[in-house]
Amino acid sequence: MGVIVQGGTYNTVNIDNTGAVTGYGAIAAATAAISSQDWLAETVKKMNATRQRMHGELSRMGFNVIPSQANFVWCTHPSGQHQRLYQELKNAQILVRYMNYDGFGDGLRISVGSDEQIDALLLTLQRILS
Repeated sequence: MGVIVQGGTYNTVNIDNTGAVTGYGAIAAATAAISSQDWLAETVKKMNATRQRMHGELSRMGFNVIPSQANFVWCTHPSGQHQRLYQELKNAQILVRYMNYDGFGDGLRISVGSDEQIDALLLTLQRILS
């Protein structure tokens, strides 16, 4: 049994032995998801445009950016100072992920945020790299 809150109303849902959610709450949640397709399509369109812009700007700064269809990009910089870049971004209150994979190396995983967040990221990276 679970609870879904919608508009201040609590609805219970049942979870059967297959993990499927059934009941009024499940129907309400599915209906809301289906009716939000326009919102989803617009959000995906915005995210894709921001990711493409971020990819281009990072490339212009010398980063090697792996093509992505996800809500993040993976990039490396020729300086190889990914941990330093991560720390300086963190000091500027911009959070990205520094990752180091055995056999693959290290780099930065940068989530696609709002245009304002990406602008701040790019400006800060330009300052750090100059």
